[in-house]
Amino acid sequence: MADFVFRKLEENEVDIVCDMIQDRMTWMEEHGIHQWVKGDYDTYYDYAYFLNKQKNGELFGLVKDGRVISCAVLLEEDTRWPDSPKARYLHNFVSCTDVKDAGKLFIEYAEAYSKKEGKAYFRLDSDVDNKKLAEYYTSLGYVERGRCEANGYFGILREKKL
Repeated sequence: MADFVFRKLEENEVDIVCDMIQDRMTWMEEHGIHQWVKGDYDTYYDYAYFLNKQKNGELFGLVKDGRVISCAVLLEEDTRWPDSPKARYLHNFVSCTDVKDAGKLFIEYAEAYSKKEGKAYFRLDSDVDNKKLAEYYTSLGYVERGRCEANGYFGILREKKL
């Protein structure tokens, strides 16, 4: 893992995040996954959203050879969860479609970073209809802890003890 750098992203990298989101949405369409729909997801989570998260120090990336290969917003609090123990919350998680295990590596680095920062849990969610993503998170050790609903999004809350 020494070839990778996990860090907060810079303002000039926000465009890269938006491009990755667009690429992933195209990939999802091609694979029949409807979690992020063009014109919906990217309208709500637009450049201004990610720039705000970057300015707040909440936009993180995994970089290899100077290229951002995966990124996400990491939050200290999340209103989708009924409680708030010492946890970190993953949102807007995306990885390059042409880099094997970029997402898995990001999560490993984010978990390690969160544990080092004193967090007891790492939490995330996925659309109730996205079975492949549910299987993926389960394979990484995440367990279902409940359901959430926000603006027409119905998700499964998952967590992993660090």
